[in-house]
Amino acid sequence: MKRVLVADDDPSFLDSLVIALRRDNREVWAAKSSEEVLNLLDDREFDLMMMDLRLGPQCGVEVAEWARIRHPELPVVFMSAYPYTELSGRISRISALPVLEKPFHMRDLEEILSKAQEKN
Repeated sequence: MKRVLVADDDPSFLDSLVIALRRDNREVWAAKSSEEVLNLLDDREFDLMMMDLRLGPQCGVEVAEWARIRHPELPVVFMSAYPYTELSGRISRISALPVLEKPFHMRDLEEILSKAQEKN
């Protein structure tokens, strides 16, 4: 997973995650809104997208559904600090990867990235 798009509306969390991902020589792009996500997807190819389930006023699942229309093979890792059981069905149609529950440890992140690499 060399090129990663990370989307979260919490600036400090987003910055921390970008720094952590770049430590392993990944190219990382950050988006704070659904518009930024879709613009970045129009401009670049990514190996993985990490999406907060609550991306400002938008539902992260909805944004990921739009993204998968444009890039059907793009693996998606969802992240959430909130309960998401009502979205479980939609999440599973987009991604076979588990949801990263915030706050998470780096070992959890690396495990998910490893699973995404195996599936890709």
